[in-house]
Amino acid sequence: MDTDSSKKKKESLNHKSETSGDPTERSQSEKVKPRYTVYGMRWVICIFFTTSIVASGLGMVGMSAITPIISKIYDVSGLETSMLVLPFIVLFIPCIFPANYLIENYGISIPVYWASVTLLIGAWIRLLVNVNFYIVIGGQVIMALGQPFMLSAPAKLSALWFAEKEMAISTTLGSLAAPIGAVTGFLLPLPLIGDSDAPSDEVSVEHGKSVFFRYILVQNIVITVLGLPIIFFIRNQPPTPPSASAAKALRKKPVNQCKSIGQLFKNIDFITLLISFSMIYSIYTTLGAAVGQLSENFGYPTSANSLFGTSYIFGGLFGSFAHAILLDKYQKYKLQYCFIGITCIISLGAIAGTINLGIQALTIALLFFLGFAQLPIIGVAYSFCSQLTYPVNEALSCGMLQLFGSIFATILTFVVGLLLDKGLRYPAVFLMIGFVVVGTFFQFFVREILRRKRAGLKSSSFSFNIGNHGQLQDTKESPQVISEPLSHPTTYTPLMEDDH
Repeated sequence: MDTDSSKKKKESLNHKSETSGDPTERSQSEKVKPRYTVYGMRWVICIFFTTSIVASGLGMVGMSAITPIISKIYDVSGLETSMLVLPFIVLFIPCIFPANYLIENYGISIPVYWASVTLLIGAWIRLLVNVNFYIVIGGQVIMALGQPFMLSAPAKLSALWFAEKEMAISTTLGSLAAPIGAVTGFLLPLPLIGDSDAPSDEVSVEHGKSVFFRYILVQNIVITVLGLPIIFFIRNQPPTPPSASAAKALRKKPVNQCKSIGQLFKNIDFITLLISFSMIYSIYTTLGAAVGQLSENFGYPTSANSLFGTSYIFGGLFGSFAHAILLDKYQKYKLQYCFIGITCIISLGAIAGTINLGIQALTIALLFFLGFAQLPIIGVAYSFCSQLTYPVNEALSCGMLQLFGSIFATILTFVVGLLLDKGLRYPAVFLMIGFVVVGTFFQFFVREILRRKRAGLKSSSFSFNIGNHGQLQDTKESPQVISEPLSHPTTYTPLMEDDH
């Protein structure tokens, strides 16, 4: 009996020691939590990355507002002047695949170098315009060959350099850079070239060519100032990851791109997002390419094109930042996504009903509202796509959005251009409205499955507090954003789910 009881006591003690373990070791293991660092350099890279996309957007749209003048100076058709924009739409389709392959397998540096070099070479080649007009189109083609490599990177840059709470803002900055470039492209011609420079009885063709050459020179200087700095600052990734999802992405081995594409097209929510985004996004590209033809068909002067385009883009900027702030705060992806489609239908309908009145101020105001309603789809859709398709590479998933958006935009731009050439202005407008209606219909079928958010929350609830001398203090309070000099990274320790 005594022997049996002593054996039981011994087993009980052994069991207790196994389950409880060494208190010191247990306390040490409990204290070990993942630590993530965000570096001040992320904003430098983000800013210059954004300015380079602005430069590309300027190169793409910088001649849209003055296509009627260009047609008269060089005696070319409306279809030929549309070729100043169309290469950026058409070449996106074949270039997106090598762009995504490079980003996924070699990081963002090589694609950004390529995009910057082609941008600068293509821009300066256009100075030979007075040798032959088609050299300008050749320069646009060279610039267009690099643009997909830049436009595919915003989501990847955000995912690898920014904390989860900053991703919507940083992605929005990158995705809005092209529209900001478009604003610059619409405004830049105003002081440099106008209707008075078009050939007439009083104005020679040589004068028109001289003025257009000067405009290209000024545009190239702006493009160089905006597009060159990123070459010196771009980095693939920070020394340490800024979030749990970034850490996982950095550990993940490169996967076959075809396999990733297969994963995307097995995701029904991605497909519905893709269709809805492509239908609504195509309006932005079509307006950029056809604004000159459209306003001319409704009797507006060439100078109005710059005001129309600028008003539309400025509205988009305000709307996009509003959506980004709301998205960061509430993370209601589907609600905001559907709201965009509904307001697009309302604004386009209002424009269709009033554009024939010829009231320039009213059209400008309605285009501002259209931009406010429609352009936020870029940032919201990118962020939503990254959530729906995680852990598929962000560059690939968002690149596919851009790819199909470009395909739809190419079709719509070409058809709208043909209709406007034949004077069928209302069919052109109603075709654009039809695209938005169909896109909005598909928006309601996208389910809000936030896979990236779930992956981040499995390891953390991103709360941090920086104490004296940068020492970390554990806290369960809401995250506090700390402004640090560029040389000092901000480090934070996420709380584990068990801590709540």
